[in-house]
Amino acid sequence: MFIHLNYTQKSEIEMAKPSKTPLIEQFINANATKVYSTKELCSAIGVSLPTLIKYINSNPNRFTLVQYGVYEINQVGQHTVSSQA
Repeated sequence: MFIHLNYTQKSEIEMAKPSKTPLIEQFINANATKVYSTKELCSAIGVSLPTLIKYINSNPNRFTLVQYGVYEINQVGQHTVSSQA
């Protein structure tokens, strides 16, 4: 049996979600050297925790882990050394 799907309605069309990276980068560039928990970052930027963690893991040079779930935002080009072993 063949089923024909009608994709003319907008609600049925899958649209790509816009990248959150520019939002995160704008915030961290404006708040370099400050310390935030992941919860505070998510609330201030307006992104989900998985999105934020993915960005942090992809850009470890921009963050220094201060304690569990708390990061210092590094300036661009600043070398990081984590205080956690």
